[in-house]
Amino acid sequence: MNARASAVGLGQPGAVAALGLTLVALCLGGAQSAAAAASLAMLLSLVLVFVAARSSGEALVRFVNQYWLSIIAAVLFITYATATAWIAPSGVSPFQGLWHPLWREMGLDHGAISIAPYRTIEGVVSLFAPLAAFALGALSVRTREDRRALSMLLVAAAAILGALSMYWLLTGADTRLMAQFGSANAAATTFGVLALLLTARLLRASRRPSARVVAQVPPQWRAIAAPLSAPLTFCVLALTLACLLLTGSRAGILATIVAFAIFAVLIWAPWRRAPDSAPFSRGTLLIIAALALVLLVSGGQILFSRMLHVDADASVRTTLLDMHWRIFLDRPWIGHGLNTFHELNAHYLTPDTWRDAGYVGSTHNIYVQALEEVGIVGFILLTLMMAPVLLKTGANAVFRRSGSEWAAAAFAGAALALIHGVVDFGFQTPAIAALVMFSVGAFSNGAAVKRSIEPNQ
Repeated sequence: MNARASAVGLGQPGAVAALGLTLVALCLGGAQSAAAAASLAMLLSLVLVFVAARSSGEALVRFVNQYWLSIIAAVLFITYATATAWIAPSGVSPFQGLWHPLWREMGLDHGAISIAPYRTIEGVVSLFAPLAAFALGALSVRTREDRRALSMLLVAAAAILGALSMYWLLTGADTRLMAQFGSANAAATTFGVLALLLTARLLRASRRPSARVVAQVPPQWRAIAAPLSAPLTFCVLALTLACLLLTGSRAGILATIVAFAIFAVLIWAPWRRAPDSAPFSRGTLLIIAALALVLLVSGGQILFSRMLHVDADASVRTTLLDMHWRIFLDRPWIGHGLNTFHELNAHYLTPDTWRDAGYVGSTHNIYVQALEEVGIVGFILLTLMMAPVLLKTGANAVFRRSGSEWAAAAFAGAALALIHGVVDFGFQTPAIAALVMFSVGAFSNGAAVKRSIEPNQ
C-alpha cells in the first residue's frame, strides 16, 4: 500500500475507534454484563456523534436515503421497547390492560408491560452498540482507500484476538477455546466472521497478484500462488481458523462452512466478475479449503469427541426450545419485555425442566428468544431493521465490481451469525453484534468512490 492510500484510509478516525473499541470489548468478554454493554454503547455512540459532526451534509443525507427504512424501524423498536418498561400506577397508564400478569399476581397497584423493566432498559441501552457500530462503518468507510486501510486493521485485530485466545487456552483450565466469552460457541461466531473478512482481503490480493511472486511459480501452479502476495494475512487467517477449530463448536463450524459457501456463490456470480481474475480467486479459496482440511485432520480431536454427545446436547436444546416457545405463546403479540430471559426462565421453571433449563443463560435460539421477549410486533420491527441492510449488502456483492469481495464477506458474516443463532446465542453478545454490524455498514456502502489509482494489496 502506498503512503497516500494509508494516510487517507487511517484519516477516518471513526472506523479506527469503532474497530478498536470493539476489539477491546471482545478481548474483555464481549461486553455481556449490563455495565460493560452500556459502556460499549456509550463510547461507540460518542464516536458516532463525533463522526456525524465531521461528516458533510451530503454524506448524512446519503446515509439516510440509503437506510431510511432500517432507521425508522430502529427508532420505532427503541420507542416500543422503552414503552414496555414504563412503570405506572393503576389508572394512569394507557397500557394497563397490557401489563404483565406477574404484576397483578403480586398484588401491586402499579405495573408495566415488561416482566422486568430494569432489564428491558438495559437491553435498550446495549442495542445502541451494534446500531452505532453500523452507522460508524457506513459513514467512515467511503472509498477504496478506506476499505484497504480498514482491512489492515482487521488483520491486526484478528491477530491480537487470536494470539490472546491461544494464550488463554494454553494457560487456563478450559479444554475448549472460549477466549473471554465464557462460551466456545460465542468464540466460534467471532472467529468465523473474522475468517470471512480475512478471506476477502486475500481475494482482493489475488485480483492483482504480485508479478514477482507469480514469476517464481511454475505456470500450472500460478492460480494458487496468490496467497503468497499477502503472506501476513494468510498466516493470520490460519491462526483464526485454528482458533475456530479449537472452540469445538459443532454448530459454529457448520455455520462457518455454510457461510463460506454463500460467500463463494456471491463472488462467483458470472455476470459480475471479470473472467481473467476468476482462476486466481478459485485458487485462493482452494488454498484456504486445503488449509482448513489440514487443521481439521491435525487438530480436530475436540470437535470429533464432541460429535459423540450430539444426542444429549440436542435433548437440552429441545427442552429449552419447547419451554420458551410456550412462554412466547402466552403473550405472542407484545412479548414479556426485551432482555428478560433470566426472569422468564426462572418464573416458568418446573420440576420437569429444572435439570436442563435451571442454569442456562439463553434460549439457545435467538429467534425464539426475540419472539418471547418482544413479541411479533417487536420481531417485525427487528426484521425491518436487518433485512433491507442485508439485502443491500448482498446486492452489492453480486452486482457491484468495486469492493464486491468485502460486501460478500460482510453478508456471509451476518448470515453466519444468524444461522448459528438457530442453536446458539453469539449474535446476542453486544461486542459480537457490533463487529458484525460494523462490517456490514463498512462494506455495503455502494457510494464508495475511488480517490486514487488502486495499488496492489
